[in-house]
Amino acid sequence: MEAIKADLLGKKLTLKFDSDQDVAQETVDLVVSKVRDIQKRDPSQFAQDILLVAILELAEEYTKSKRRVMDYKSSIQEKTDLFIESIDSCIVQ
Repeated sequence: MEAIKADLLGKKLTLKFDSDQDVAQETVDLVVSKVRDIQKRDPSQFAQDILLVAILELAEEYTKSKRRVMDYKSSIQEKTDLFIESIDSCIVQ
């Protein structure tokens, strides 16, 4: 488990992740980028408000992505079922 350093709203953090280094760094970069984007939109917001908005926006993105994956899996399952039915009907004939 390696540590990753981040600067979030002027606060220097050292974070440790259970995942591999690339995933951990990508995660930190995503959060830092999201916080910076929100801060640029409204620089007068308090740090806590910026972090709260960042959390909610990232959670929304995660939820949308999760739903897309679930929909995709469902679609693949339906196509697989139809394909198996088609093969079965050919074999029975």
